[in-house]
Amino acid sequence: SSGTDHHLTLPAQGEQSWFLNVPLRAQPRTIQYIYDQSLLGALTPGATLTGMSFRINGGGSTWPSEDVTFANFDIQVSASNNPAGHLDSAFGENIADDAVMVRSGLLTFLKDAFSAGSSPNDFGPPIPFDTPYTYNGGDLLITIRHTGNGFTQGLVDAASDQPGITQGIWSQTADAYTAVTTQDGGSSPITEFRFVPPRGQFYAHLYLALYQEALGQSDAARDSIMLATDSRFAAAGGYMHGVAVVHRNQRGR
Repeated sequence: SSGTDHHLTLPAQGEQSWFLNVPLRAQPRTIQYIYDQSLLGALTPGATLTGMSFRINGGGSTWPSEDVTFANFDIQVSASNNPAGHLDSAFGENIADDAVMVRSGLLTFLKDAFSAGSSPNDFGPPIPFDTPYTYNGGDLLITIRHTGNGFTQGLVDAASDQPGITQGIWSQTADAYTAVTTQDGGSSPITEFRFVPPRGQFYAHLYLALYQEALGQSDAARDSIMLATDSRFAAAGGYMHGVAVVHRNQRGR
């Protein structure tokens, strides 16, 4: 096992019956959407989300026709205080206490970054998370605020709301980047998430600790073995987690 990213497409892999330009709009927007935990079986609690991607709708065109830049494209990932079908009209009321601003600031998409001509189309370039989000079970809520690219909208594949399963809400007012409440909704973009399962994280920390130890980097090795022996990796690491704990203890840490 390793720290290699796995992929999960939500809410479904196939081409969907709707489309949406809110996530890649020329004008400022805020969009918030939720996935019920019943869709998240591949996300074992303790997995870390490391990035996400959108894809152009099956009837759409290759996008963008020239490089586009969002001065601010902010993504917050969290659990949800309210279930799908019952999101509060105030965005902030839905965001749970575990929220992480996984990325913020400048985001550029190069010309023709999103391909078209298929159904479904391939996903566009990944949007990497500067700060990964650790999934701890339950529903998953995505909140995106952007200032628009000022040029063109990308028409992304989207799924209509399914009560109890998925729901999307958004703001499209002039001040939508900082909007407090929603004015519209009814669908959410098909999103491919990249994640590292807990087992991959455990072995990444463990092997790094052993490598650092071999190089004589005692302080760095100590930090890495402490991460590997964290109790959240006990189930994922199994027997080897126990070995790591013994190794940590023998080092007197």
